Amino acid sequence: MRNKWFLSSRRSGLRASSVWMASPWWPSDSLQIKQKGLLRLLAVSHRQGIDPYRLIYNLALENRGRYRRILNRFVRQIQIGTPVLEALEQVPDAIDDYDLLALQIGAGTDSMDKIYTELLENRESRYGTEQNIKRNLNVYFALLAVIFMLMTNFIAVFVTPILQQIHEEFGIGGRGISANLISIVSNWFGASLPYSIFLFLLIAAYIWSSNVRRASQRILAFLNPRLPSEARSQILRLMAVGIETKHSTNEVLSALAVKHPSPRIRHRLKLADAQSDNARIPWQALSDNGIISRDQASALIQVDQSDAVTWCLREFAHEQTNQVNSRKNIRTRLVHPVITSVFAVLVLIVASAMISFLTEMVQALANVV
Repeated sequence: MRNKWFLSSRRSGLRASSVWMASPWWPSDSLQIKQKGLLRLLAVSHRQGIDPYRLIYNLALENRGRYRRILNRFVRQIQIGTPVLEALEQVPDAIDDYDLLALQIGAGTDSMDKIYTELLENRESRYGTEQNIKRNLNVYFALLAVIFMLMTNFIAVFVTPILQQIHEEFGIGGRGISANLISIVSNWFGASLPYSIFLFLLIAAYIWSSNVRRASQRILAFLNPRLPSEARSQILRLMAVGIETKHSTNEVLSALAVKHPSPRIRHRLKLADAQSDNARIPWQALSDNGIISRDQASALIQVDQSDAVTWCLREFAHEQTNQVNSRKNIRTRLVHPVITSVFAVLVLIVASAMISFLTEMVQALANVV
């Protein structure tokens, strides 16, 4: 039977040694969606008691490019006996930082099942259409930038010297708007090639290197004294899960103060944890350190039952998530017209230089005649 299948596959043009993958050559899923797929496999492995090695190995075969290399490193860590959470810590970008933090909190509070449910079912989706729009905008910007850079440098290297020579032969000299525009194209756009290549390398390093991306995020976080709304909503959700699994607020806060990936947020959580240990109300300590607002702290102080506390925490997190999504949607809608307008102005400058030169050349010929 196996030989018959092999012969039929050869007749149909298939090769037995080829690996058939579900993903196309050009990846259609964003990094976040791929990370979500790995998280689902880890949840199945935990709930069913299955060895994650074979599951993740097969998932690596179904991916291409950078994320496949990430999964292969993760598989090697699992193969040598490294625990799953430690392996995730040693392989950046295998899953989202928030998901990794949630799993670490779940392991520290014995609530892994609840954490997986929270991450996979009860948490708002941050992916899908928004990620596709963002990726399409990045591709659109990259294509426009490359085409414009090649066009302007071709004009600056080959066309501008000829135009300047014609200007001198017709006696136009430095008069007219065309000379100024040609000078702008030659001196500004023509000299921008090295800087454009350097900027392209920086963007590529930011996209492909997790260390560069994390370092830049830390610099931006240091420059911004306020905590991001998304980070605060994540903390509220994890505290809700911890309290829902019958752990005290101080226990969840201590776990967050140890495991949070951001040094600045971890420092504030440690301060809040130390203040709450000194007979202070945890919610007030969190408010004093800028993790929750004063209104949220006053509302949580007045609530006694754990069910009501978890409900309030989820509602506060949901409200902050909606605010973050609304700001992201506004920025996403503005990015496309801004990019189009910038390149339209640059193309208009180049086109005006060419048109004004032709106009002045015709006028010079008319004067000669």
